Amino acid sequence: MSSIAWRNLSTRSVLWTITVKELLLWLLFNIVYGLLFYVALHTIAGGVKVHGFYIWLLLDVFIELFIQGLFTIPLWWLFFRKLSNYRLSVVLFTHIVVLSAFLYLRGISEGLVSRLTCKEPGNFFYWHAYYLPLLFYVIQFSIFHAYNFWRKSQRQVEKEKELLSLAYQSEVNALKAQIQPHFLFNTLNSISATVPPEMEATRVMIARLADTFRYALRSTQKHQVTLGEELDFIRTWIELEMHRFKSRLKVEYHTDESVLQLKIPPMLLQPLVENAVKHGIGGSISGGTIRISCIREGRHAKIIISDTGTGFDGDLQQLELKEGIGLKNTRLRLLRLYNEELFVEPNTPSGLTSYFYIPL
Repeated sequence: MSSIAWRNLSTRSVLWTITVKELLLWLLFNIVYGLLFYVALHTIAGGVKVHGFYIWLLLDVFIELFIQGLFTIPLWWLFFRKLSNYRLSVVLFTHIVVLSAFLYLRGISEGLVSRLTCKEPGNFFYWHAYYLPLLFYVIQFSIFHAYNFWRKSQRQVEKEKELLSLAYQSEVNALKAQIQPHFLFNTLNSISATVPPEMEATRVMIARLADTFRYALRSTQKHQVTLGEELDFIRTWIELEMHRFKSRLKVEYHTDESVLQLKIPPMLLQPLVENAVKHGIGGSISGGTIRISCIREGRHAKIIISDTGTGFDGDLQQLELKEGIGLKNTRLRLLRLYNEELFVEPNTPSGLTSYFYIPL
């Protein structure tokens, strides 16, 4: 197997976020532990002179590793998926509770085996039922937590590099946008001044277009705007679109006043609204309604953009791969800035719904 093929195979996920490489390392850890476990039991029970005892001991080690392997799988999910964002005190308390329950059940099972085999509990019993499983648990999850901390650190470094790259690109774009920006606005004002009074609707459209350009220019110079400012821009932009779609396009806004001062990166909602207009309503002969909701859910603001347009017949996971769909950049921005996902689902009765959460 070539190095490239092995790299692709080793980084493939097999369960949750566990890769093939990590699974192989875990199996290697269990093999080393099994050998040490066997040596330890062999030493502790060195005085036992029973025919076939050491074969039984080896079998017992394999059974032990199998049980503890099954025991590890749900605990990995508990500590590194369910409790991954909880405080350290909560994680440690959960470890104490789980370990106590595990050792208690091990003691009961070992006591039952001792009674069935008519053996008297001794040092061998306590080593087998409590001491070695406790050592296994502590070593294994210490390694897991250390590795998980290292992976989070690596991901954080990668995010910081990507954010620096995005910041650099934004700075370059801002410099480009600042090249004679007043020329554009002066030109629009000149055009507006030549429009006769009976064409007031055209004059309003030119003013709205200038407002969108001003916001777009300002967004290249600022890292954050309020959600209220972003919504004002969306309203202005949609007013221009409504002149094109006429009665085919209807828009509803549902906003919670408590989230309007939330700071967000500029132009975060616009690609989603544009998708809803262009690919949802634009493809429907009868048109439809776009609903923009900004509500509070606990310690998060939930942003929802839905449409009653044509929807998407294919796999929604492949939607962002389509040319012209601006979901990919929005998804990356949410992931890099807030570690939040962008969700896209079918809407009822038709169309699509996009939503995401931002911490307050």
